[in-house]
Amino acid sequence: MLADYTGGTLAYRELIVFSAPKLVGDRLGWVVSHIYVDDVRSRSGGREIWNLPKEPAEFSLAPGRFEARQDGELLVEARIRRRPGFLPLTIPAPAIGELDGRPVLSVGRARIRAAPALVRLSGRFVNGTRLGLAGDALDLTMPAPPA
Repeated sequence: MLADYTGGTLAYRELIVFSAPKLVGDRLGWVVSHIYVDDVRSRSGGREIWNLPKEPAEFSLAPGRFEARQDGELLVEARIRRRPGFLPLTIPAPAIGELDGRPVLSVGRARIRAAPALVRLSGRFVNGTRLGLAGDALDLTMPAPPA
């Protein structure tokens, strides 16, 4: 997931890499294997509150293009061809943070205005062209952090 958060509590950019889903108790969620941000407050909060393995990275954005690098190494470059229009979607967002081997499941809800997109990806985690969603006006609501 590539995100450019422009409003809300923090404004920052983020790259989230998910691995296979996993059961935590009786709930299924996507494991966040890598997550990169360009804001120190997001990094600290993600690690301390949600147990997410957030690391710093540098981002560049242009129309139809998103790039993330860490210490000069390309993490991902995405070239995005989005279809016109949008469809409002509500998507469950179950995510598992596993920092230091301790899994924390958070089940949120994402509302987004999305359109189909063709995304050409290259970098450390993926290469090739994929179908995806390109969206605007993401409203991601997560539950209170675990005690």
